[in-house]
Amino acid sequence: MFKNFFNSHPFIKNISEILITAISLGVWFSVNINHYLGVFLGFLTAGIINSVLGCSWEPKKKTA
Repeated sequence: MFKNFFNSHPFIKNISEILITAISLGVWFSVNINHYLGVFLGFLTAGIINSVLGCSWEPKKKTA
C-alpha cells in the first residue's frame, strides 16, 4: 500500500528523501557546529543534494 502511494506521488517520495538526508546531515553538522545552525545547514544541503542528484536517481529507480 505504501509503495503504491509513494510510486504514484514522486513529490512526496522526494520530500521523504530530503527529510532522511536532512536528518542525517543535521546530526553530522550539529556534532561539529552550533545545533540550530547545523539543522538549518542540514536541510539546506539536503535540498541542494537532492535537487542535483534527484535527476540521476529517478531513472535508476524506475529501471531497478
